[in-house]
Amino acid sequence: MRSILCYLDVPTLGQPEVYIQFRDDLITLDGDVTNDGTRKFLQSFINSYARWVARFHAPQTLSEYDAPSSSLSMLVAERQAL
Repeated sequence: MRSILCYLDVPTLGQPEVYIQFRDDLITLDGDVTNDGTRKFLQSFINSYARWVARFHAPQTLSEYDAPSSSLSMLVAERQAL
């Protein structure tokens, strides 16, 4: 899947990867993580993910697109059609 997304130039988060083994006592019904080490590890992942997501904000105007004028014209036409 990742190779297809890379071919399509879709941003993917390579690292860190997270694998969580299911245990009945790891996360409570309220969503609290019971293990301090696991909680710190997950918080570290969330912090990395938030920094990664912040790199890809949606352009606020069409002028923010870094595209050739023909592509920009197509974007304008698509928006006007909506």
